[in-house]
Amino acid sequence: MNPFSENMQFDSRLYEVVSRIGKKNDKTKIKGLHELRDILDTIDVEGNIDTLLETIEDTIKSQDLQIRNLSIDVLYKLLSSVNERSKFKRVLSIWLYGFIENPEHATSKQIFNEFVNIEEIEDEFVQMVNFKENPVLGLICLRLLVKRGRKDYSRMIAENVKYLSLNSSRELREVYNLCKELGRVNELYEKIVMIKGPSLMNYKWRLLLDIFNALPKCIENDGKYLDNEVLCKAVERLDSCDDILVRNVDSLRIVFPKVKDKRGYMRRYLERGSIERLCILEFFDDFQFLNENVSFETVNKLVENVIKIHFQRNQDVEEIVTRMSMESLPRNLSSKSEENHEHTSPNGKKSILKTLLSSLDGLCGKRKIIRGDILEIELDPHEFTKEEIEDVFQHSVNVFPKDYILNSSFSCDLLPLVLKYPEEVGEERIRKTICKDNLHLFIPVCKDLDFLRSLMSSYDNKSMIEIYLSSDIPPALDLDFYYRLGDGIPRPRTIDYNRILERYLDSNFIRNIITNGVANRVELYNAVVSYLSLAEIPISTSYTSPFYDLDECFYGNVKIREQSRVILNLKNVYTNIYEGADEAFLLLLLDAMCDDEDESLDQELKDKGLPGGKKGLGEFILQDGSAVERWRSTDLGINQHFIEKVFFDLNLPSRRCGGKKIEELLEYGGPRAIDYILRKYSVPAQFIPSVDFSYLSNEALTYAVSVLENASKKGLPISLTEVPPEDQRIHPSGEEGVVDDHLLMSISRSNFKNLKTLGLEDIARIIEKDQLLSRKEYHKERYTIYSPLLRRIYNRIADSILNMYSISRLDTNSIDDEVYDLLRECFLGSVGLFWDFLLNSLLIVRNIRINAFFEKMIKEKEEWRAFLLDADLNQRSLFAFLFPNLFSAIPRMEVNLDSFILEEASRTIADVTVKTQKLTNGFDIRISYTAEGTLFKALVSIPSDYPYRKPVFTSEIGRKSLLNLKINEMIKKCSKFMELIGLWKVNIDEKISGHKECPICYLVIDLHDSSFPNSQCKACKNKFHARCIAKWVASGTRSNCPICRMPMENVS
Repeated sequence: MNPFSENMQFDSRLYEVVSRIGKKNDKTKIKGLHELRDILDTIDVEGNIDTLLETIEDTIKSQDLQIRNLSIDVLYKLLSSVNERSKFKRVLSIWLYGFIENPEHATSKQIFNEFVNIEEIEDEFVQMVNFKENPVLGLICLRLLVKRGRKDYSRMIAENVKYLSLNSSRELREVYNLCKELGRVNELYEKIVMIKGPSLMNYKWRLLLDIFNALPKCIENDGKYLDNEVLCKAVERLDSCDDILVRNVDSLRIVFPKVKDKRGYMRRYLERGSIERLCILEFFDDFQFLNENVSFETVNKLVENVIKIHFQRNQDVEEIVTRMSMESLPRNLSSKSEENHEHTSPNGKKSILKTLLSSLDGLCGKRKIIRGDILEIELDPHEFTKEEIEDVFQHSVNVFPKDYILNSSFSCDLLPLVLKYPEEVGEERIRKTICKDNLHLFIPVCKDLDFLRSLMSSYDNKSMIEIYLSSDIPPALDLDFYYRLGDGIPRPRTIDYNRILERYLDSNFIRNIITNGVANRVELYNAVVSYLSLAEIPISTSYTSPFYDLDECFYGNVKIREQSRVILNLKNVYTNIYEGADEAFLLLLLDAMCDDEDESLDQELKDKGLPGGKKGLGEFILQDGSAVERWRSTDLGINQHFIEKVFFDLNLPSRRCGGKKIEELLEYGGPRAIDYILRKYSVPAQFIPSVDFSYLSNEALTYAVSVLENASKKGLPISLTEVPPEDQRIHPSGEEGVVDDHLLMSISRSNFKNLKTLGLEDIARIIEKDQLLSRKEYHKERYTIYSPLLRRIYNRIADSILNMYSISRLDTNSIDDEVYDLLRECFLGSVGLFWDFLLNSLLIVRNIRINAFFEKMIKEKEEWRAFLLDADLNQRSLFAFLFPNLFSAIPRMEVNLDSFILEEASRTIADVTVKTQKLTNGFDIRISYTAEGTLFKALVSIPSDYPYRKPVFTSEIGRKSLLNLKINEMIKKCSKFMELIGLWKVNIDEKISGHKECPICYLVIDLHDSSFPNSQCKACKNKFHARCIAKWVASGTRSNCPICRMPMENVS
């Protein structure tokens, strides 16, 4: 039996499918609908139509899109299969309601086009319309019924007006469309009039104007929101538009012809309306009224608009200006043109210019300056105060004469001036004004790229990347930013290889840009060769190769040795990056140009794993004959002799300038000849002082110093005529030969034979005149050569200081300034070597009072801060060791005191054992001393950041003992702690012998005269050093015993 129909055969497949579709699970429903769509062709559709329609009636309303679309597909097949469709009215009505809401499904469109007749399903469909649930859908459905149905639905819309909110554009659009079909619905009018909201105004007024033919008073408030079409319709029906305020220029053009009070209306419009693209002259030309009734900023914008709109071409303005005999005219009004506008005749433009200039009438002070800037006219600065000019300085720089702006002083921010006249304003003003926050504004206007680079050099990388991201960087600066920021920014747009040679010769950077394809290795190589052909390399005596000894070029115009930073940097670069024989030859060429006294390349090549160093590099070059030939054909111009020198070193044929013998070359005289003689021959000791040591190579200088050193061993001053001949002929080169005295006389250009003696002051003067000693790059090697003579000078000065200080202090009333002036004479009158003599001689002096005295006087008398800023690490460290209190008073500077501390700890004191231990936090110096069978121990702890933190002295005598307190006080002021250990030992010995410390200085032995405390107070019986009690009394405020406070006459 068929459970669905008693008259039909039971179909189990249909039953299963219908049951599956009826399940709640969406996946089951979808599966069932697929099966139903597939079996429709195999079942009796007409016999089961009721069951099928009932099944899809539920699914066709589903919220699931797939279920709904499958149901529509089944409905289409059912409609196509059945001729009698009267039973489909309800299902079609349900489907149609959904189709109107979502008409995208293709099958739904087919159903609508092929099977839907609104009149047939009108009664069922109208029951589906629900304004309360969905007003917009209700309006669309009602419009469909009105267009295709057979009934009158006016009453229906009237009854459902209460459900319309009219608060969306879509709803209003459907109301408008419905009313166009249905006609006027009076129940809607009041609701429409009450509509608010700018986005709804155009639909609102289309309904009022087109459907209801009404123009209610709310047009005054709504007019500003209407588009041009609707506004035009409304304005056509009005006699006056004074009360209709609009907000844009196009709307203003519509209403303005019907405005009666044009001034009042324009004032109100300019307060709230848009002035973009507004040419005020189209409506109004009374700038005096505008200045009085409209904000200053708004009038400025109106003036700018007129200029933009009417002035496009320079020739237009020039023609008009030539014809106008007015004093103040715009310089270039056309420069601000941005848009294309209808051409204005020259006469019209002349009139416009006059009108614009009238906008200045009535203005003064800052406002006139600003308006003048907009009009680009020149004003007289005497009409304004300095304060007014500075308050709007960004405008003032544009309106006042250039000479006045550049030559006047202003207290305001000068950035506008710097940006206006970057080339004339001056470097000092620019540096005071430009900072990282405004540099991005300065970069586009500055043409001096080197100056820009100097400004950027002081910024850190974080600031540099901020500048890069915020600025319009010229391509020529790309390389500068790339050097600092690397791959964090895009690659340079252009590569200036000359710029690389000038500033960025860093081997890591060069390797990086070549590896990453930023720079081309061949182009860099060619740029280097080109640079070397033009480089001015001074000829000096430091070129000591035998090749140069026979080259005539090296005997003329000889200079003092000077390093070329570019050549030196190029050498360092190619040491790390060279590839192939061509670049290897270039490396040897650069090494030759750096002079022969720099022998670092050989060791560097060995350290990099090249067997034989420079020799191995030469062998590598010789394997490539084509590279040798390329270099042989290379022309380096004035520097060609350096290529020939490399050929000479490679044992290849080479050419020298000239072909004279050495004897002929020496006759030229000059520094080269003198240096050659000192390198190759022995000379009389009298000859040495006549030579300028600045021009000597290190080899020649070593010989000259050795002659003076040997001569000084026999005592000072040196008697040059008494130096034995055998000493005159000793030379490190081992070569034999005697130089003719006549030749020596000619090349020295003086009669050196007249020089008989040489004092210590003379030796110091000779050393001080060596200019290379004062240059940091040569100081170390020259100082090493001079060290034998300098040690004699240091010792002599140290002895003089000790003697003079001791003598001067015999007078207890001696004045410190006078004592210092006396000691200053011990330094041989030296200026350039004063600090070197002072520090090294004080290092020898073992007197802590002298050390303290010099520290006090140097602080008052000498430019010690300037010295520290210019000193190298060793000089700075020596200063810090000798004057710890003075040095610790300045901001931290790098020093290394380890060697000085270890040297001080190595000094021996009889019967005292010293053990030094280096710790992570400094040094521990342990002291042991045995006296009368008793072991005494002490510890000196020196912190790692000494002298910024002070050392501490402790001993087993007791932390609160007077001796411990005194030494702890003294060790904080003096680094010569072994002197204090000696003082500690002596005082222990004397205490064991029965002596007591002086209660004033805490010591047993007086540091000045080694006396014991022998002045005794009769009252308390305490004894004092005579010098200590005298100083106590001399202070003027102390007339009593330091211990018992009895009158000083009791002290004997």
